[in-house]
Amino acid sequence: MEAALRIGPGLAGWAGRCGLDLRVGGSLADLPRVLAELWMYPDIRAEWWPWARWKLLRLLARFQPDFVVTSHEPANSLPLGILAKRRGYRWIADLGDPVLSPYTPIRWREHAESLERMVCERADLITLTAAGARDVLVQRHGVSPEKFLVATQGYAGVQAAPSGCKVVVFDRNRLELFYAGSFYSFRKPDELISAVVRANGTRLSVASINPPMELLEAARKYPDSIRLLGFVPHAAAIQAQRECDLLVNLANADPIQVPGKLFEYLGAGRPILHIGGSEEDESGKIVMQTGSGWSLPNRREAILDFLGNYEREEGAELMAMRDKMKIDEFSWKSVAHRLLAQLQCIYAVASRAEDPQQYMRGA
Repeated sequence: MEAALRIGPGLAGWAGRCGLDLRVGGSLADLPRVLAELWMYPDIRAEWWPWARWKLLRLLARFQPDFVVTSHEPANSLPLGILAKRRGYRWIADLGDPVLSPYTPIRWREHAESLERMVCERADLITLTAAGARDVLVQRHGVSPEKFLVATQGYAGVQAAPSGCKVVVFDRNRLELFYAGSFYSFRKPDELISAVVRANGTRLSVASINPPMELLEAARKYPDSIRLLGFVPHAAAIQAQRECDLLVNLANADPIQVPGKLFEYLGAGRPILHIGGSEEDESGKIVMQTGSGWSLPNRREAILDFLGNYEREEGAELMAMRDKMKIDEFSWKSVAHRLLAQLQCIYAVASRAEDPQQYMRGA
């Protein structure tokens, strides 16, 4: 009989104090990973870096690109951009969010801030997904706001869904809420669940491959109120977004981070119920500024009161009055045009070209 060695509370507690994820009851086979992450930044994925560096240098020598783009996260891609910049190439840091964030382990915060500062100083352009993230980096490192481009995630536009993709069926005799996406430790559904199971005639359908334990338990206890769909193909999820009564968006713990799913929701043409937090919450601002829905505090009483008084006619009226021009700004096409314009300017300034369009037409 084989006996697996398990991790006890003492070892797990030591790992926790170091900012490592080592769960009680896990296998000691995880221990090498945990030990490696003591010195590998940002985590075990840093083992990729030496091979990526070797490949990057070969690609630079072969293609001589006009721009090198590195994408964060993980942050171990950013030193590659620094390397390319040292070699004389224009560097676009697709940062998305700040490197130093509330969930950065304590042991890596100083390192993360130093790397973030280096990116802000050396990159030719830094793209971020929210204006709040830009403001944080400008204040933190004293760099010009002109160095940043707020390039949010987007939506592909309203297109006819492929035939046969309808997987989710809604009941018109219920108030149907739909949530699609992941759950993280910084995205809490507890208050929403508590409100939905108490709201008569309301059902929350969740398309996610990683529902948290509290959601699994609620679906077991209240199958009429909570429906777990598991993995849903993207085309079917888009179709469901267009047919539900309310699209549910959960704010991240960090108010400057905007879940990418929110922008997909904007293209669905259905009212958005954003469950947020502080007044600085960027997601809530987008929902309210575009007139696409409502932003509520993450409290059971507030959510329950809203659900109890909501009428479909209210949502239809809101959709008729929403600011379509502001919503169009979040389409992938609009985001791409803004990025292209920035690249044209960078190339023109660097090469002293009289016509920045000339390069892009010849690309």
